[in-house]
This record gives sequence, structure tokens and C-alpha cells, in this order.
Amino acid sequence: LIIITLPPPPPPPILKPQNYGPMVAYQTKSPVSLDCPTACTCNLQISDLGLNVNCQERKIESISDLEPKPYNPKKMYLTGNYIPSVDSSDFTETTGLDLLHLGNNRISVIHSRAFEDLVHLRRLYLNGNLIERLTDDMFYGLESLLQLLFLNNNLLKALPLGVFSGLSLARLNLRNNHFRSLPVGGVLEELTSVVQIDLFENPWDCSCSIVEMKNWLEQLSAGTVVNSVICESPPRLSGEDMRYIHSTHLCPNNSNTPASVVDCRKISQLCSRLWTLLVHLCYRAYFQRLSYLQVFIALINPTAALLTLRASGS
Repeated sequence: LIIITLPPPPPPPILKPQNYGPMVAYQTKSPVSLDCPTACTCNLQISDLGLNVNCQERKIESISDLEPKPYNPKKMYLTGNYIPSVDSSDFTETTGLDLLHLGNNRISVIHSRAFEDLVHLRRLYLNGNLIERLTDDMFYGLESLLQLLFLNNNLLKALPLGVFSGLSLARLNLRNNHFRSLPVGGVLEELTSVVQIDLFENPWDCSCSIVEMKNWLEQLSAGTVVNSVICESPPRLSGEDMRYIHSTHLCPNNSNTPASVVDCRKISQLCSRLWTLLVHLCYRAYFQRLSYLQVFIALINPTAALLTLRASGS
């Protein structure tokens, strides 16, 4: 019997500690503060690195009363509350807003330059309020920024000249107000970037004063005007879409001839008729012995002249 003795296995290698460099700590908490007004709910908008602040239907009466103040909100929804007015002091700590929704409140007063601190605002909803008038500097500070403006379902009857000056509005909603006409110069002509405008449910007065507005609407691209632009007056055009009414029907007595030219033509025609009348009178006075009194009366009263000529056998 032969016994073979095997050598013991070699010991395992001793592993030396490796230097992988300093440990790197990653921040897992959002860099955006999640402070949220007590009456609202907030969620982080990752793509915008800002908050969505939802304060809808919370019986809020003042924007400035919201506490604690949200840090860097990007969108703020304040619809369906009891807010009566808007002032620039309401937005001193929300200058990063991209969207502000104030629809369906009780807003009747918007102070001048109320939105001037909202230097990033692109979408503004003021629909469903009690707004009767706008100031010409209401949107001061939003030049080249504001793209969407909803003013529908208010009490507006007119727009001040320059109200849209410098704005790059793409969408404008003026539906369901009390507009009878809108001026082109200083108002509509400022909407150089508009791609959608809603003028439905206004009591448009389709008379001479609206011809210029109709011409402006006809110059817009197809599909820019959403919904109809229905006439309320005069009665003969009530229910018709002004865009499809010929201008001569809107203003039957309109003339492209300047008033001064028309007046000169009328004067010229009158002078010609008076001269013809005078020649006839002189002829009758000489050959038919009209009295000087009859000639005088005829000159100052053309109707009497005709009677005189008829009486004398003309």
C-alpha cells in the first residue's frame, strides 16, 4: 500500500484596502422650499423647479393674506374665491409666476400696474369677474411676455387706447362682455401676434361705426376668430355674423368721397341752378313785365321762383 501525501493548499491572498477617493454625498431633499399657504395645497413642478399652488374655492378674500408665503411659485390657481380687487402689493413675493388664474372671483377693481412685478408671467386669467373697465397701463411690465389673456365673462363696455401696447398676445378672450364696437387704432391694431381671438356673445352694433373693425377682422388669418361675431343691432341685421355682411349693408349711406368734396359739389350744383333761375327770371321780367317785387322774392326763395315762373307761363 502506497500512501501519497499532498501538500496543503496555499493560503488565500491578502486583500489590501483600495483607495476609492472621498465619499460623495448627494442631496435628496428638494432645493425648492415647500412652504405652502395654509388654505392651499402645493406640489412641486419638477420641470419648472417651482411650485404649483392650488387655492381654488377656499373662500379667500385677499391674495396678500396668504400665509406662509410660497417660495418661487410658478403657477397659482385662485379661482372661485371672494377676491374683490388686485394690487401690485399682492405679488411682491411671487415674481416668478408663469401662470396666474384669478377667474370666477368678485374682482371689480384692478389697480394700475398691478402685475408689473410678475416679470415672467405668460398666462393670465381674469375671466368671470365684475370688471367694468381697464386702465391703459394695467399690463405694464408684461411687454413681450404675456401670451394669453382671458377677460371673458366680465362687464367691459370699452377698452382704453394703448391697453395692449407692446404686448405679444397670442390668445385673447373677450367673450360675453358688453362691447358694441372696438376701435382699431390704438387697440386692435396692437394685436400683431394674435393667433386666436374670441368675440362671441357681445351686443355688437353693426352700423357705420363698426366698418373699420370688420375690415380688421377680414385681414386676420383663417381660424384666428373663434366662434361667431353676431350683430345685435340694428334690428335689420340682428342675428347676422358681421364678418359676412357687406360693408355697404352695415353703412348704406357711407361714401368714400371726402366730405369736403361732397360739399363743394353740392354748392356748385346749387349755384348752377340759381344762375339758370336768374336767367329765366330776367327773361320773364323783360318780356312779360314781372314786377321787381316778384323778382326779389324769387331770388331769396327758390320755391317762390318756381311758382312765379309757372304763373307767368313757364
